[in-house]
Amino acid sequence: MFILDHNCGYTVAILSKDTKYVFGVNELDELLGSSLSPRSMVVVAGHPGSGKTTLASTICYSNALRGHRCLYISFQEDREKLFNNMKKLGIDLEKQEKQNMLLFLRIPTARDIDGVVKTVSEVIDSYSPKVIVVDSINALFTYVSDPDKRAWLQNYFYQLTLVINGIIIVVAEMPIDVERIDIGSIEFVADVVLMLKSRIERKIVSRYIEIRKARGSPIHISEIPFRIVEGKGLEVFIPPVPIKINRIGRFYNLKIPLFRDVLGGIPADGVILIVYPPDSRMYISTLFIAEPVLENNLKILVISFTEPPHVVEYFIESMASRFGIDIDDVKNLVSRHVVAIESINPYSMSSDEIIIHIVSSIDRYRPDIVVVHGLEILYPLIHGDIAKGFNDISNLVQALRSRGVLLIGLMSYIEEVYKILSSLCDIVIRFFYEIVNKSIENYVYVWKQNDFPRLYKVDFDTLLETLSEALKHIVAPYKINIR
Repeated sequence: MFILDHNCGYTVAILSKDTKYVFGVNELDELLGSSLSPRSMVVVAGHPGSGKTTLASTICYSNALRGHRCLYISFQEDREKLFNNMKKLGIDLEKQEKQNMLLFLRIPTARDIDGVVKTVSEVIDSYSPKVIVVDSINALFTYVSDPDKRAWLQNYFYQLTLVINGIIIVVAEMPIDVERIDIGSIEFVADVVLMLKSRIERKIVSRYIEIRKARGSPIHISEIPFRIVEGKGLEVFIPPVPIKINRIGRFYNLKIPLFRDVLGGIPADGVILIVYPPDSRMYISTLFIAEPVLENNLKILVISFTEPPHVVEYFIESMASRFGIDIDDVKNLVSRHVVAIESINPYSMSSDEIIIHIVSSIDRYRPDIVVVHGLEILYPLIHGDIAKGFNDISNLVQALRSRGVLLIGLMSYIEEVYKILSSLCDIVIRFFYEIVNKSIENYVYVWKQNDFPRLYKVDFDTLLETLSEALKHIVAPYKINIR
């Protein structure tokens, strides 16, 4: 039992050495984990609807799963509403409540502050939580105008971290268009201050966590994008630091003479850009990747910005069928090596959310290769803010390299997009044509890292014949006959 004293109501607990607390979001734990220790206070501030309660509930839930009892004190939110909303995000507070790892305490806002403090103190004394969420403290401070009383109340909540020998999450509301926390000096004594913000980009909501303060954590970034996903909760993207990325130095060697002579080896964590004219989209240009995929049993994730999954499947099947491979054999190869085909409408998401979605899919499916189709559709996003567009794409490339994934981008030629993307690539393959004397002459430009650019004139009849012979060797181990 805790003993009352004349300052804040309790004597402090003895500090434990083996207690570890988490934010419940891997990226935040990696970035800020050293700031979250016993006797820490975290302030989660933000505008209405910014995700404050979701983050607070995530911290509460994740620590309850680790064996730390959580007391959730709400001055406004209804239990059923909160539990139902969080369950949609994969945060099952009710299950933790049934296991006595969570206690929801609803205290109607009242002018009797002393009564509120007495109730909280009694519950803490009987329940012995290690995590306390106060949502939101503004509702309590509304009825405290006396500066001395406010200071006493702030000190009371801060001292609770010592009493429970755990952590306290204080949720603070900010009015729209205001980026200042109006709750007195509590943010100065807090160990971590996170401000959840949102901005409107192309009529789409973009969400960010601004790290105002994080004692004990070497912060290299002040603002990180996040999104709230049904069934998953918060997904955060923190751009990797390039200096910490170790290129794996592994290559996929090509044995087919046509591919070997043009491309040589392909870096397993590289970036390849394949570009074709908007009115002559040459998807057969991706066939070179079939050799390392089949020979090394690699897995592919396909993401299209322009076509639904069934159309992408049709592209693959029709392209293989063109070379005489039976459709059932094609389907079998696809089921073996393509882990998923996803379609993203980039105009329905913010640019940050697109990155989060792609990285999340990569972490979920763990592919060796990611093929992103329809990159030209990003032109309006890049053209609107070239600096941000370049920054976003660079961050995505670094994220994939840090995961050892090969990225293959496919796009119709648009100069502005091409210049940005090609500057980040290890290999560039660009098809183009010229009309000479009413005849079409086809060319392919190839550039590889640490090599000179090369230009080849292409006869497509000969190319198709060569590709057909190459495919026979590639699929031979699968006992597939080509007609």
